[in-house]
Amino acid sequence: MATNAQSRTVLRFDNFEVHLLSGELRKKGRPVRLQEQPFQILRALLARPGEIVSREELKQQLWPADTFVDFDDGLNTAVKKLRETLGDSAESPRYIETIPRRGYRFVGEVGEPEASLAGSLESNQKEHVGTHEIVQHRRRPVRLILSLVSLAAVILGVLIVRTSFSTPPAKIQSIAVLPFANLSGDATQDYFADAMTEELTSDLGKIAALRVISRTSAMHYKKVPKTAPEIARELNVDGVIEGSVFRSGDRVRITAQLINARSDRHLWSESYERDLKDILALQSELAQAIVSEIKIQLTPQEREHLASAHTINPDAYDAYLLGNYHASKRNPAAIDKAIEYFQRAIRIDPSYAQAYAGLASAYLEREIWGGVGIGNTADQVRANTLKALELDEDLAEAHALLGRICFGYDWNWARTDKEYRRAIELNANLPNAYEGYAFFLQAMGRHQEALSAVHRAVELDPLSAWYISEEGRILYRARRYGDAIARYQRALELDSTFVPALGRMADAYEQLGKYNEALSYAQKLQQMPGNSGVGLQMLARIYASMGKRHEAEEILSRTIEKSGALGGSNDYARAVIYSALGDHDRAIAALERGTRTHSFFPFVFVDPQLDPLRSDPRFQRLLRRAGIPS
Repeated sequence: MATNAQSRTVLRFDNFEVHLLSGELRKKGRPVRLQEQPFQILRALLARPGEIVSREELKQQLWPADTFVDFDDGLNTAVKKLRETLGDSAESPRYIETIPRRGYRFVGEVGEPEASLAGSLESNQKEHVGTHEIVQHRRRPVRLILSLVSLAAVILGVLIVRTSFSTPPAKIQSIAVLPFANLSGDATQDYFADAMTEELTSDLGKIAALRVISRTSAMHYKKVPKTAPEIARELNVDGVIEGSVFRSGDRVRITAQLINARSDRHLWSESYERDLKDILALQSELAQAIVSEIKIQLTPQEREHLASAHTINPDAYDAYLLGNYHASKRNPAAIDKAIEYFQRAIRIDPSYAQAYAGLASAYLEREIWGGVGIGNTADQVRANTLKALELDEDLAEAHALLGRICFGYDWNWARTDKEYRRAIELNANLPNAYEGYAFFLQAMGRHQEALSAVHRAVELDPLSAWYISEEGRILYRARRYGDAIARYQRALELDSTFVPALGRMADAYEQLGKYNEALSYAQKLQQMPGNSGVGLQMLARIYASMGKRHEAEEILSRTIEKSGALGGSNDYARAVIYSALGDHDRAIAALERGTRTHSFFPFVFVDPQLDPLRSDPRFQRLLRRAGIPS
């Protein structure tokens, strides 16, 4: 059925008239030159004002299947020419709005020219007078036909209504916030658009009844031309949120839309504009609108959180966003840069709880990726975490950090359990809280619960090599080596240079007795920048397991012991090598040192590499001293 706009031959918006039959565009009555393809795009958009016209639809209309052109480039160029002719812009659209990865929508008001309406009325009146007698004898059959058409329309309407009631749209219970497009025309503002994506993800993530995909996985779709249904299948979600960010100085405009990802049906869209100091209020309003549209049941606490917002110092906020941007890169130089930005945010606004949590997390990342060793930044991690909680006791990220502190530094199991549970209670969509809790559960011998927790982290971040590899590590410690290898392989499919997965592949193959494969991965790891020491440790252990005692002892004594290549994990690394060599005395001595100083994470006690020591009474005494189940 044609829409009202489709049935007209002349359309008007602002000072423009579009003559569809003649293919002519006029402005204030004067012809405006417009090439054929831009005109056909305008025609397609005007036929469905306010609706999204997909790129695929435009391709089918304008570029036949046997036309060999760069469609994306051709369409972008044609739309650009159309905007230039209309005096429109992508950043602040008056007529044509870009819907990232999907298509375009005409957002202006479409009407019929007044002159055309008057002329049509006058013509109709003359025709009525001149043809009165001719029409009289035709009137009765025409009325009959109209009556039948009307009856058919009523029946069709009833069927449509009945169908719509019998098959209601699927409820949205899971969602992904896709990367917001940066419309500022400045590539250096990409971090800001990414940050707005992350902030909305975080706000929605605090709703327990809604599964929200982590920003890490969503970022895989940045500038990737996939449809909403394709993304939905890959992320296993019901809905997606797309949008754009335009920032000019301290003014920010965010345009967002909600799409039923299964049916590719547009559900809602809105634009918001604020000063940067009111950005938290903008984010809160946006999140509330989305929650209202998908009709998710909120708890009183969730409702209160979404409604609460305050002003923020723009410079502090900008520094915090830049800190997050660099921290996400997970390399030593970037982490150092992140620490600088978080510290700057705190100097500008000493009451900024999230900045303290970001700083604490960055110091923890430095231990992992910067090679400084476990516990060497403990004072900074602890002080900034406690300050964040002092300022905001409901900050889920800070509770997860405190859980990490109680587990890795303090070996306080009761407090570890409490803090991770609290973090998950405050934000049921926080992957690292489930990951940390999984490590604790496994250290306590609760393997199945640990697997459930880490699997939840993967559900929330399904394209993260990190969490998939961590799931493999939990499976490995549960002695499910084949399943562990499958997860490590998946992590390497996502990132072929992902260092943790390379090393863990060597561990799993070693336990299966497949030493050639284990050696291959250990050698690959040794060749990775900054990981030669870890690779050497693995080579020494594998050689020991193979019975090549001389080669293992040579690596251990001449390289590792003298150079300190094992970094902050020396005690545990020595323990597993000595264990593989059958030297239980030195293996137990290394573990006793580590237990006194907490130089390794407690989950190492359930590691298969220590299995040769489990029957040793001294090892059992160590477990009791640490409070770890035997």
